[in-house]
Amino acid sequence: MPLARARDFSDSARIPDQRDREGGKATTARRLWEALCQARNERQPLTQARIEDAVFGFYLPRARALADQIAAEVTDRDARGRAAELGLARAVLGWRPEDPEGFERFLRASIASELRNTERRRATRGTGSATRPGAGNSGSGKFKPQQ
Repeated sequence: MPLARARDFSDSARIPDQRDREGGKATTARRLWEALCQARNERQPLTQARIEDAVFGFYLPRARALADQIAAEVTDRDARGRAAELGLARAVLGWRPEDPEGFERFLRASIASELRNTERRRATRGTGSATRPGAGNSGSGKFKPQQ
């Protein structure tokens, strides 16, 4: 007998249209978070994934602007963009309240953390070859332990 696959039959969690201007962005954000919490509570993984994607898309311009504000001195715009996207993804997945109040502070902290990690990785890469044993020596490139 074949195993039954889990199916997502939930149509109850409608993704609010971002162009919905009834109450503006605050209303859209609230509706998105309410729909996401409902999908999480109903354990509807496909609906949850779709709504998480909608929340990500809704906040992406703000996340990029925050990354630019936080790390204006970082000249690598691509690195800021990656940090904004990763910070946003972690913030969306980690935010549990139905209410979006406070999410932007949470998002800012998540992006700042990703930017610090980016700088730490960049610093490590920049000095890694100079401190690695045998770096710069000609030969097979294999590490030879010091005796």
